Amino acid sequence: MWYQRHCKIRRNVSKEEIEKMNRAIKHRGPDDRGIYIDNHSGSIGLGHVRLSILDLSEKGHQPMGYNVENDRIIYKDEELNNADLIIVFNGEIYNYLELKEKYNLKTESGTDTETILKLYNILGTECVKEFNGMWAFAIYDRSKNIIFSQEIDWELNLSITTGMEKSLYFPLS
Repeated sequence: MWYQRHCKIRRNVSKEEIEKMNRAIKHRGPDDRGIYIDNHSGSIGLGHVRLSILDLSEKGHQPMGYNVENDRIIYKDEELNNADLIIVFNGEIYNYLELKEKYNLKTESGTDTETILKLYNILGTECVKEFNGMWAFAIYDRSKNIIFSQEIDWELNLSITTGMEKSLYFPLS
């Protein structure tokens, strides 16, 4: 199956399918794995397997959510439907500490993932102009009902593929 090499985002997906995809790539992230299924539409699913590098605590769990009104990071799968923004991310933002200081970001985790979410909330898609590093990510913006995806390094290739059952895949390899 083609998806065995990728982290992925898929439209019109069940929790079981995302779990199957995560199991297929568990060797790429042995430390943790997570799943988000949008309860409102049921048509957005995010899966992530984690290799812990920056923050080894549970606060680095992905998919990671951000509740804008309460300025709160959500890192538990069962609470992600309370988030306005939800991200899956692979890579490293080298200047994330400087960006936290520049934009006076209050953070709960020691991750660059949280910095991406909070800067997206402030700057929108222009946030990527601030990043120095290598990355591939996708942010589901629930209020706008869009997925913003970005990749900057060929080793973290982000591709968009239409698949079975009119699904849309965003594999992060």
